[in-house]
Formats: sequence, structure tokens, C-alpha cells
Amino acid sequence: METSASNSPIKSVGINGNYAMWEGDLEKLERWLALFETVGFDHVEIPPHGLDVIVGGNINKKRLERIKNILQRFKLNYTVHAPDFLNLMDSKNISLQKAVFRASLEFTYEIGGKILVYHAGKVPADYAKDEVLLEDLKAMERELLREFSDSISNTDILIGVENADVDPSIVFGKKYAYGALIDKLVEQISKIDKPNIGITLDFGHARVASTYFGFDYLSSIMLASPYIKSLHVYDSFGRPNYMDESLPYMFQIVYGLDDLHLPLGWGNIPLEEVFSKLEISQAFMTIELDYRYKDEYSESLRLARHLASLVKRR
Repeated sequence: METSASNSPIKSVGINGNYAMWEGDLEKLERWLALFETVGFDHVEIPPHGLDVIVGGNINKKRLERIKNILQRFKLNYTVHAPDFLNLMDSKNISLQKAVFRASLEFTYEIGGKILVYHAGKVPADYAKDEVLLEDLKAMERELLREFSDSISNTDILIGVENADVDPSIVFGKKYAYGALIDKLVEQISKIDKPNIGITLDFGHARVASTYFGFDYLSSIMLASPYIKSLHVYDSFGRPNYMDESLPYMFQIVYGLDDLHLPLGWGNIPLEEVFSKLEISQAFMTIELDYRYKDEYSESLRLARHLASLVKRR
């Protein structure tokens, strides 16, 4: 299915799946996919951690076949979001992290996924005080991503490294994520220097990070634009959660805090301004809504297709 403008560099407009939608229940997966197809999405971003298909760092083959049989019943395309805790800067558990990354790529290949989204690495906050250690861990992530890039060089799969959310673990001083700073993420991707590895630009993450770190939101997105492979789009207010580290989501909504995944138009991200200035080569665009907003899918898809029509090709 085409986007709202056939000359747009946006390849397709899709919706995120969510592990809590399914929690391993494949009947629920099938029902949600039917809804996504009915609404008119082009693709669905699948989280394998919601389907119990990666177990102990390996693919459960029987489970995979059941999932593939379900996915193939629909006219949807698929992208994949790797497990949120996947971290190629986790030196203490790196063998297991590599196994999970490898399994995530295998899952992507098996379901015909177009891109695997991976959250840029995080480290304990104390590690960030040691610049040499931090650079060593970033170098380890770069080298591993190059290896994974080479392993899929004979496929059309892309890897999108996502800019980090400034979540409570960062705000309350427990974690450091270089990827929350767009210029640092751009530097990392440019050093990796692989054509099948780029940036998944999350507009909500960038909005909160710009408030927290004090960088210019629009300029940071323009800086990232040459490296963008996919987009995560939703609305929020760009307010870090200083209130309570364990604040439940329903109260985050009330106060407009953190990474809200609101329907388009519910927050104050200047999406129209950003998309009208955005220049990219080609990218997948995924609307990332909390699934409690399923009644807003159609309207958010309509708005997203309009935003896609504004993007210029590099």
C-alpha cells in the first residue's frame, strides 16, 4: 500500500505491536493483526519478546513456525523491535546479549522483516564517569554491530539503532545512555559506517531528551536525518519524569510526563514543523501508540500519512 504521496521517501506507515497486547497468546496476536489490517496499516512492528519465541537466547523453532503461519495470513508487512533490554554495551553479560541479538536477527529474517530496531546501549551511571571505560564499551558495541551487519549482508534487512528515552533510570541517576544525545548517536553510527545500519529516530524520546539535556529538538533531528532508516512517531509533552521513579502510566498521562506514546495531536510535539523540514533517503514510519488508544488508530494513521507526504527525499 502506498503512503499518501507516492513520491514520499516513507516506504510504508505501520503500527507497533506491544508485548502486553499478546503476552505469548497467539490467538491474541491473530486478533490484533486482523484489526491492524482492517484499519489500513502497511506494516506491523513485532516484538519477539511478546511472543515467547526467543527462549534462553535461542529461537524456539516450533513456536516460530506457528507465528509465521499466523503472520502469513495477512497482507501486512513486518518490522521487528528487539527486546528492550538487549544491550551490546553490557560487558558482564555480553555472550548472552550477543545470543539474543543473533536470535532477534534470525526472527527478523524468518518472518520477512524489513528492519530490526535496537535500543542504543546503556551503562550504569558510574561507568559514564570513566571516559576511557565508556569509550571502550561504545567501541565494543560498534564492533558487534559491524559483525551483525556483515552476517546479514546478503539480505535486505536493516538495523536501526534507536535514540534512547530519558526514562526514570536516567533521571534518577542510575543509568547513562549516550543514545539519548542525538549528536552522540550520530557519531556512533557514522563510526560504524555500514550501509545497512542506521538510526531509528524516535520523536518522543528526542523530545524528552531535548528538555532534559537542553539541546535543540529540531536541529538534532536534522543532524540525524542522513542516517535515518525508520521513524517512531507519536505525541507527548517532552517532560522528563522528575516526580516519582515508579509513577504508573495512568498518572504519567495525567501529568504529561515521560514517554507517553499518545495519539497524534494529543500532545505538543511540533510534528508538522519537523516533517515539513525532514529530508531522508528512505524509511519505514511506525506509529507507536499505547494499545489503550486503539480507538484512535484510524485518526492517527490519517495524520501520519499526511506527515509522510511532507517529507522530502534527500
